[in-house]
Amino acid sequence: MSSLVSVIIPVYQAENYIISCIKSVLNQSYPNIEIILIDDGSDDESFKKCQLYANKFDNIFFFRQSNKGASSARNVGIAHANGKYMYFMDSDDLMLKDCISTAVTAIEKGYQLVFFDYYTNDISVGANNASSLITENLNKIDGIKSVLDVQVSNIKVNGYLWNKLFVSSIIKKNNLEFNTKFKMWEDLLFCSKYILLIDKIIYVNKKLYIYKNDNHNSISRSLSTESAYSWVKAGQAVGKIVSKYFPEQYAGFTSHLVNIYMTYLITAIKNEDVINDSESIVNFIKCNKLKLRIKYKIIFVCLCLNCRISSYLIRKYDL
Repeated sequence: MSSLVSVIIPVYQAENYIISCIKSVLNQSYPNIEIILIDDGSDDESFKKCQLYANKFDNIFFFRQSNKGASSARNVGIAHANGKYMYFMDSDDLMLKDCISTAVTAIEKGYQLVFFDYYTNDISVGANNASSLITENLNKIDGIKSVLDVQVSNIKVNGYLWNKLFVSSIIKKNNLEFNTKFKMWEDLLFCSKYILLIDKIIYVNKKLYIYKNDNHNSISRSLSTESAYSWVKAGQAVGKIVSKYFPEQYAGFTSHLVNIYMTYLITAIKNEDVINDSESIVNFIKCNKLKLRIKYKIIFVCLCLNCRISSYLIRKYDL
């Protein structure tokens, strides 16, 4: 009998996406899936649509909570997951038909984590997605490099959740949860902690998922100063793990972290908000200024020379 896979889907303001999302899971070629939907305080039609499908299908379980964020919703899903394997999906995305079957086939060869490739927004015309699977064995170091994206590689992984299949017992035995304080990079932090607990990873070079980045209700498209600061704190938490357990990768990781710091700085200036930890943040940017993206380098130079000019540029060009 095939192993049960728990597909955990936090739902927030997803009325235009959630039915297609659920259908893509129900249409999987893999026969043994439970779907756990957690509505995170939506005030649109998401609740009704989730409830409709939960009432219709025995393998769909629906929970609702006040708005506490995706991390809290995923933790509810973990608590109620019964599957041998755990998969985290976003409510505005789609799975290709063989997503779960391919991932399970790979992980059951003796691995503890599966990575796979994905499409962005739609299936690219003429994209190379051959049926003959090419796999690559990865160790812990390769795994952390892949999720941190600090290496030059053809492997397209990053710290997302939805292009990975996890072993439930590892998550539950180690009480691994999502940090509810963070609204950004909470997924990268979770993946980094998980990789610390395992040794054998497999990468499947096949696009199995469609990532939609056109949902204007997503956090990354409506970044507030609070969310940007949360991103900084999550980055620091990941940075502690990397510097302690993977010190050779830390220099590469700071290339990402310094740009997150700059994103926070610009967001706070744009919104005319107080900048938390301003001294340490500016000092970190100064120490890593050569790793900034071009437009951020320009803004940072302007900031150092004249705050009024930089503030004008940030607002005028919506940087």
